[in-house]
Parts: sequence; structure tokens; C-alpha cells
Amino acid sequence: MNWSVLVVVCGFVLLAGAAEVAKPASSKLICVGRIEPVDGEVELSAQMSGTLTAVLVKEGDWVTNGTILAEVDARREKAAVDLAAAKLARVKVGNGKEEIAAAEANREAVAAELAFAEEEYQRAIKLRKELVFAEDELDKRRQRAATLQKQVVSADKQVEALKRGPLPEEVALAEAEAGAARTAYELRLVRAVSDGAVLQLYRHAGDVVSVNFPTPVLRMANTRRLRARVEVNEQDVYRLKQGM
Repeated sequence: MNWSVLVVVCGFVLLAGAAEVAKPASSKLICVGRIEPVDGEVELSAQMSGTLTAVLVKEGDWVTNGTILAEVDARREKAAVDLAAAKLARVKVGNGKEEIAAAEANREAVAAELAFAEEEYQRAIKLRKELVFAEDELDKRRQRAATLQKQVVSADKQVEALKRGPLPEEVALAEAEAGAARTAYELRLVRAVSDGAVLQLYRHAGDVVSVNFPTPVLRMANTRRLRARVEVNEQDVYRLKQGM
């Protein structure tokens, strides 16, 4: 939509010529001018390069500030948003009974292995004293028992952590990741920066846009706040009054 140059009629009353001084006559002043938005027009471009997967408006549509007008291919960003949101929800909810039960079962299994390894190690010590057991085999059993002892400690901490629930730091990290994913997705959107009407579409779904060679996707303006800009002859300016 292009703003047309208009002929604006400025109405006021002029005194008639000398022959009709006593009889006022109505007259009009013809001015050349244009009607334009008070806030001007704005052209909106994509913030990221890619293919426009959707242009959600058409020329003449009225949109409000923040409305999504178009989208650059954002399949990867959408998937990242969904994944981060699911992770955040999982962290906030905490672990279920099944996860806690599985961790406890794992701890018991490791503890049973440790008990058996310690028995084997003690038996190896006795046999070593009788000189019927090799020193290197004794070291292997000692190392096996020590390793299992560490695994039991780790399993105990895991069970405690699952029962305790998420730490504030874990929630904050998940929220930060979700926010970063959302920000990356927002960069793929073209939003209205104010209320207004879509005057012209430059690009359509399937077109490629680039930030290296920026090309506006559309042009818009608030057509509900207009003003007339006219050219008036200097000789007639003094006749114009506010409210005419």
C-alpha cells in the first residue's frame, strides 16, 4: 500500500471583492499534500539467515505489538526448546519412586559384591601366611575390595540425592538452559514492533533471507493515527486557523 498524494481542501471564509464588501462569500483553498502515519512506516527484516517457512499475515492485516509475522526455518531451535522444557519440568518434579527403588537396588547389589570381595581378601591373607597364595593375587583382591568400597559410597550418595530432590542450583541451571533455547528460537521469528497494518509483503514462504544482504520481509504502519501534510502558499498562510 503506497500513500497517495492528495488534494486537500482547506476551508475558510474570505471577504468578497470591493463590489460586494458587505456580502461575505464562502471560499476554499486548494492545497497539494499527502496523508501519512504519524509514527511513520517501518520495514521488518529477519534476524537470522535461512528459508522463510511461514509468513503468517497478508497485506491489509491489522496486527498488534509482538505478533509473530513470519518465521525463518527453526526446526532445530524448536526441538531444543522442547528438550530444555522437558528437562526443566523433570528437574522441578524430582525423581519418582521407581528411580529411587532402582538406585537402592543398585546400592544393595554393590554392597553384596563388596561383602563377597572382602571375604575373598581375608581368605587370601590367611593363605598368604601359609605361603600357598601369591602376593600379586593378594594385591588384586585387595584392590577389588577397595574399588567396590568406593562404589558403595557413591551408590549411597546417589540414593540420598534422589530422595532429597533437586537442588536450587540444578533448577537454576535447567531454567537457564531453557531460557537460552527460547532466545535462540526467538531469533528465528519476525515480530511486530508496534500495532499497525501490514502495508506490503516483500517476501513469502519459501524465500531465502540473509543477514549479510538484509532484505525486509514486510512493511507496516499504524494507519489509525494519520496526519495530513500540505503545501500552502505563503500568501494564504495567515488565513489558516486551528480547527479549520
